[in-house]
Amino acid sequence: MQLKSRRVSLRRGLLLAGAATATLATGCIPSAASAIPYANTAAAKSGGSFSPAFTDDFNGGSVNRGTWGLYNGGPGTRVASNAVVHNGVLTLYSRKVNGRWSGAGISSGGKQLFTYGKFEFRAKLQRGDGTRAVALLWPAHGWPPEIDYFEMWDGSRQKNMLTNHYSKANKMQHSSVRADFTKWHTIGLEWTPGAIKYILDGKVVATQTGHVPHQPMWMGFQTTTGAYGPGAAPNKSTPSSVAWDIDYIKAWHYR
Repeated sequence: MQLKSRRVSLRRGLLLAGAATATLATGCIPSAASAIPYANTAAAKSGGSFSPAFTDDFNGGSVNRGTWGLYNGGPGTRVASNAVVHNGVLTLYSRKVNGRWSGAGISSGGKQLFTYGKFEFRAKLQRGDGTRAVALLWPAHGWPPEIDYFEMWDGSRQKNMLTNHYSKANKMQHSSVRADFTKWHTIGLEWTPGAIKYILDGKVVATQTGHVPHQPMWMGFQTTTGAYGPGAAPNKSTPSSVAWDIDYIKAWHYR
């Protein structure tokens, strides 16, 4: 693997049915914010520990609505029917139906928030130019911060972008790590008061400090089409259905 850092500029937003509406211009406000049991918003002491919050192995027949909300709407159009649980796996699809592309997503917004924590999931992603997948932490109120610990723009699935957004001018700490993400990998994040650590297959591949978020955030997993820049749209080589398979998702609170 090769690891390198750089700064980039990007714009995006997301819509979560029944939980949150967000764009980089307006921020994110969960519709049921007053009912959410917030984690401790005070800065935790250094040297704290992680305690299990939950594990979802996707062994049922559908997305557990007690844990997750389903994306259903723009931008880029994400629809609930593109999130499918089967054979112990959650698949978030990017699909082209009748000439129209749509993606999918799930989020813990409105269900569970974290102020610091540990996050891990095991997944693989099909190749597909112009399609992408993102695992992120998004703030319960306003924007920034935002932590993207899996952001795959690369249609060949060889380069994972790792980004900490920390200012309303969209300033970022940005790294990347290379691996073949068409194969199963375990992707993780440790967020503590002093650092953000990005983890691949049990090894820390990047650490960012200096602009660590200190407020409640929720988890999101999303697919979409049409990334940013020239050649971003799906092309003739792109399959009409591109799958992001997720075997499990685990989360821990920081105490």
